[in-house]
Amino acid sequence: MNNKHIPLLIFFVTANLFGQHGSNDFEVYMNYQKEPTTGNFIKTIEYYNEQLERNTKYTAHLMLANIFQKEFQKNMNILEEELDSLSTMNKFSYANLLLDIGQFEKSITIYDRLNENFPKSGCLVVRLS
Repeated sequence: MNNKHIPLLIFFVTANLFGQHGSNDFEVYMNYQKEPTTGNFIKTIEYYNEQLERNTKYTAHLMLANIFQKEFQKNMNILEEELDSLSTMNKFSYANLLLDIGQFEKSITIYDRLNENFPKSGCLVVRLS
């Protein structure tokens, strides 16, 4: 399954879950889906954080994981698109993040570029070993 199908899968799983649970939960999630702005992200996170204590079926946990994944992917796409505009430190941090999530080839490409510009950087050697 490629990354383009993940949001669609998340939507259908979520719709099915909320068919079994409260419709207000679904409405909050859908508002974020329609407009994934920072403000809606924060409102949605706050809503589901409040639900954690009362939720015995782990719906709030699932919704938080879905929302964080969507926001994570949105930000990763921005970083990839703007890679040439990132500061050296941000490029290094982005490469570290790629490495941490298993995207080795992408991270190594960035590390290699950084190493060309900063060949004496011990951090790059340590991180890749």
